[in-house]
Amino acid sequence: MIAIKWNNHFNTGIPEIDRQHLGLLGKLNEVAPDLARYGNRPVKDFSGLHKWLSGYAREHFATEEHLMEHYKLDPRVTIPHCQSHQQFVEKLNSFSDSSVNNMQVTGNHLLSFIAGWLVGHILGEDQTLGRQLQALESVLSPERAYREAGGYRTNPSIEAVTDILVQVYGQLFSGGGIK
Repeated sequence: MIAIKWNNHFNTGIPEIDRQHLGLLGKLNEVAPDLARYGNRPVKDFSGLHKWLSGYAREHFATEEHLMEHYKLDPRVTIPHCQSHQQFVEKLNSFSDSSVNNMQVTGNHLLSFIAGWLVGHILGEDQTLGRQLQALESVLSPERAYREAGGYRTNPSIEAVTDILVQVYGQLFSGGGIK
């Protein structure tokens, strides 16, 4: 089952970032059927998924933060972006802590966490990052790039979210549902 297919909304224009996003999308599609089968029941062991997501976060966040520092992006972009990275790590670790303490981490919790990050962060903040880097390459100052390339627009576009929802809905209700 493919939960979400790569489409043009995911392209940031930053090849390394897009490669990493494609890897996360592939992992989501790989684990989605199993997590969906768990539903609201606790996942017995997600240490392998936790390890993979932790590695993804280390590589991906380091890449993005290096780019932000190298290009000297406006702090109005970098500060909230880095805070969202920290929130991802904290949430991921809270799942791990809960699992170790025999608390319930359900398949639905994990699936919504990964899919929510994919849609919210990548289609929102990472698209903003891509626009900012493109504006800076056009020899704009960080402040002007923020204004002209919409650094304040960090939410996913309605069109992008709608396309993803229609795709997932179509997958679930066209006979290609969760097996």
